[in-house]
Amino acid sequence: MDYAIVKECAVSGVTLSCGLCLLCFDKTALVGKLMTYFGAQTGMNIYMKAVLSSSVVSEEKGLKGIPAAFAVTALQQFVGFITFALFLLIAKLVGKGYPIKKVEGKSWIGVVLLLSHLLSTLHSTTSVFRWWQYPSIL
Repeated sequence: MDYAIVKECAVSGVTLSCGLCLLCFDKTALVGKLMTYFGAQTGMNIYMKAVLSSSVVSEEKGLKGIPAAFAVTALQQFVGFITFALFLLIAKLVGKGYPIKKVEGKSWIGVVLLLSHLLSTLHSTTSVFRWWQYPSIL
């Protein structure tokens, strides 16, 4: 395996490993789930970036790297959503469905919208900083 890919995925791997360890204890299970999720998502993003940015587009023109950061992120989010939706559907068909809580009241709607905004801002900020750190990928 290429050393550069291992180097770039090291932080995600440590976060994922720590998250899996924290899942073993009841008091730290929530933090473990969050660390596992974000470690896995970040690791997949960085791995895809490393693979696409190191591929040769044209040897005669000396072009290297595919500018596909937005497309890759969109595809990963779409696949994650479909996978989660299928998980919920299968669980419901088996009889172990997830009880979805309806959002009641204006304050909870505001909380959901604020959380959505914060997560999308965090994701786009991460993409900008990744481009700033590795400008050769775009």
